[in-house]
Amino acid sequence: MQRIHFVLPKYAAILILAACFIIAPTSTLAAWKTVKISVSSTGSFANGNSREPAVSADGRYVVFISFASNLVTGDISDSSSDVFVRNLVTGVTKKISINLKLAGATYYGSYHPRISETGRYLFFVSDFYVFGRKIPILYKHDLNTGVTKALTKSGVLDYSPTFDISSDGRYLVFDSSARVFPDFSMKSLVHKYVMDTDTGKIEGINFKDVPDASGFTLYGLRVSLNGRYVAFWGQHYSGGPIQLFVYDHATQKAKVMPFSKVAIKDLRSQGLEFDMIDSASGTLVAYKTRSNILAADTNTDLDIYTYNLATGQQNLVSVSDTGYTPSCKTLNCGVGIGSSSSNGRYITFNSVGYPMLMSDPATSSLFIYRRDLNLGITRRIGVLPSPNSYDSISNEVSNDGRLQFVFVKWNRIDRCDVFAVVQ
Repeated sequence: MQRIHFVLPKYAAILILAACFIIAPTSTLAAWKTVKISVSSTGSFANGNSREPAVSADGRYVVFISFASNLVTGDISDSSSDVFVRNLVTGVTKKISINLKLAGATYYGSYHPRISETGRYLFFVSDFYVFGRKIPILYKHDLNTGVTKALTKSGVLDYSPTFDISSDGRYLVFDSSARVFPDFSMKSLVHKYVMDTDTGKIEGINFKDVPDASGFTLYGLRVSLNGRYVAFWGQHYSGGPIQLFVYDHATQKAKVMPFSKVAIKDLRSQGLEFDMIDSASGTLVAYKTRSNILAADTNTDLDIYTYNLATGQQNLVSVSDTGYTPSCKTLNCGVGIGSSSSNGRYITFNSVGYPMLMSDPATSSLFIYRRDLNLGITRRIGVLPSPNSYDSISNEVSNDGRLQFVFVKWNRIDRCDVFAVVQ
C-alpha cells in the first residue's frame, strides 16, 4: 500500500505512521499481534533508523527505507538510506537499492519507496551528487525478475520529487519543473506528467479546457489505481479558493471538481489532503474539509467525504454507524482498495480528542477508525496515546482486514523502527 498523502493498496486495513510510540490495538476487531518489520532475515534488529513503510495489497510485502547496515549480508556501513522489502510470509528481508550508478556522480541514498498493488513492482528515488549538485533518479524494480531500471534521466526530477503509481505499476505520474517533454500543461512552475513505464512514453497533462489555467500553481499528485485519473490541487496567483483538479488520461482532459470552491475554501493555509479510490460504483475522490457539505455533517471541524466522478454523489465518511459526527479533527484521508469483489471498500481515518463511537472514552488520544463503505460500518482499530509526539501520520487500508496497520516508533534512543499490527 502506499498513498501519501499518496497511494493505497488492498488486502488488510493498513495505517502507516511516521511516529515514535507504539500503538495500542483494540479488541474491537479481534486479537492483534505486533510484528517488527525492520529486521534481517534472521531476526536481527536494524542498527540504524528505519522509516517510510508502504505495503502491498495482499499485505505480504512491506517496503521501507533504512540506514541500517545489518539487514542483509554483506551490506556496508555508511550514512545513506537504502530501500528494503520484507516478505511477511517467508520472513525474508531483501535490499533493493543495489548497484545504482550514474556516470560521474556519487550515490547518496534512496527513499520514497512505493509498491504496486500486485506486490510485483517497487518504485523509489535515489540521489546522486555531482560537484555538490543533487540529481534525483526514479527507479522501478521488478521483484519477479530482480531487474531495476531507471525511469528518468538527470535533470528531469526536482530536488523533492512527488510521484504516484497505478495499481499494476504501469502508469507513473510525477512532478517536474523541467520543460524537457512535450508539454500541454498550464504555465506553472511545476508540471504534471504521465509515464507509461512499459513503453517509456511520457505525456504532459493537458489543461486547455481549464479556464485561466496558466494562472494556477499546482501541488500534490494522486492517481487512481486503474491509472485513468490523476488528481492534484492548485491555487490561482490572484488568491481565491484552492481548486481540486482531475485529469482523465483516456480523454486527455482536465477539469475542476465542482465541489472544490466550496468544500476546500477553508484549507488555503494548510494545503489539501485527498485520495482516489476505484470502487464498484466508479472512481471516487476522497477529500478533507471543514465545510458541512451534507446535512448529516453537524460539526464545524475537519471531516472526510467521497465524491463519485461518474455520478457526482457525495458521501460523508467520518461518521459512526448511527450517523454520529462529533466535533473532531479527522486527519489524513488514507484510502485503500478493496478486494476484487468489493473494490474501494475501506477508508481509514483519525480523530483527535473526540471519539467517533459512543463507546470510546473521551480523552486526548488519537483514535484510528476504519469505515466499511459497503456496509456503512465504522470500527475503531487503534489508539495513539500521545498523538502530539508523532512526526507525521498517513493512512493506508487494504481489503481483508488481516494486516491492520504499520507504523514507525522510537524503539530506543535516537532509533526508529518499522512495525506491523496483524490479525
